[in-house]
Amino acid sequence: MDRESKDKNRIRSLEKGLEILLLLSRHEAELSLEDISQEAGFSKPTCYRLLQTMRRNNFVKQSSETKRYQLGPRNIAIGTAAMDRQSVRAIAVPYMRRIRTQTGETVNLTILDGTEIVFVERIEGKFIVNSNLYVGSRLPVHCSSMGKAILAHLPEHKLAAIVEKLDFQQYTQKTLVSREQLYKELEKIQAEGTSINNEELEKGLFAIAGPIRDYSGEAIAALNVSFPLARHRIQDALTDFVPVIKQVCMEISGLMGFKAT
Repeated sequence: MDRESKDKNRIRSLEKGLEILLLLSRHEAELSLEDISQEAGFSKPTCYRLLQTMRRNNFVKQSSETKRYQLGPRNIAIGTAAMDRQSVRAIAVPYMRRIRTQTGETVNLTILDGTEIVFVERIEGKFIVNSNLYVGSRLPVHCSSMGKAILAHLPEHKLAAIVEKLDFQQYTQKTLVSREQLYKELEKIQAEGTSINNEELEKGLFAIAGPIRDYSGEAIAALNVSFPLARHRIQDALTDFVPVIKQVCMEISGLMGFKAT
């Protein structure tokens, strides 16, 4: 279809209405007609007609006292339906492939289940590595990079409930073996934005992970790059891979509704 045909299929008034909805979504406070007109770049009469149409269909609410506007309840149903149809795995897979292309290493996606993480997607690196991990595999949260990335971005009451149940099994000499050690590590992860696993689960294995967060800021999943230390120096890996992980996790989180402050 050529450009002219595409333009014929456009409904500019609909586009303007959608732009106003997006504008309202970026503001927690109610906006006046003047605010909306100035920020959207449309005339007041145009904005008024669009707003009143959307108000009658519950996409926009108008205060009877201030006459200001905000998003209406009908957007909730649409947003919820969209989220239900876009699982974190479906959203993350293209980004995981991008990381695999950039790093050449294995990329994993996990979610939290009790005191364990569960692998929901795994894209193997270009190197042949013997591994008994697969989709459905489970690892303890306290000694996995993705587990710690999720824990560091949970509400305090949820974190406390999980930590209370941990038995802190030791897998290597570097495994965290106490609540105090874990909480100290989680503070560092919160500050830095990424988590590492430096031979805490298996000797010679290193991983860098980041959290995937939802609209509330809570971690709902985590993504990592894992590799044997025989292939990368730790400092080189941190320099090369941390920015990649941070960027991708932020992009996916944005699609899940997270807004960075």
